[in-house]
Amino acid sequence: MTTKIFAFLSLILFLALARFLPHPPNFTPMLALALFAGAKAPNRWLGYIVPVAALWLGDLVIGTHYLMIITGLTLLLATGVGAFTEKSVISFSPAKKVLGWAGAGLISSIIFFLVTNFFVWETSGIYPTTTEGLWNCYVLALPFFHEQILSAWIFSGVAFTAWAVIERSALPLEQERVRGK
Repeated sequence: MTTKIFAFLSLILFLALARFLPHPPNFTPMLALALFAGAKAPNRWLGYIVPVAALWLGDLVIGTHYLMIITGLTLLLATGVGAFTEKSVISFSPAKKVLGWAGAGLISSIIFFLVTNFFVWETSGIYPTTTEGLWNCYVLALPFFHEQILSAWIFSGVAFTAWAVIERSALPLEQERVRGK
């Protein structure tokens, strides 16, 4: 296994396991994992498979729920945001890359918030299926929204910073070793 694949899988494993640490509601690494996988997966399809697999394997341990498919689909969307952002910020300065990734974390959090809460409203029976019920569902979910954004930013920052360190240290050593053969 090459250093790049090993590094990618190690960071994915770290993010997936971080989900099991005690945390406030909605403060999980899953959106960051999807953004990172979309941006850095050695294979495009692996980038889409890994976040959903990590989510569902984690849910088997934590507990399954009726919105697992919807949650998985939102992670696929976040993976797409990660892939798009990676292509968009490639020529940016480091400061602008950070802003680009902060925007990606915010966009992914908004998508997650809007989609999952829509399906809570539509399917849970907690809220009336009226415009007012949908509005109430979104309003009552707002206290959890900032945790989602913060976790996307913090865990993405950790993953992308670790990746940058790995790229600057371990990957050049591997390239040099391969050229020497």
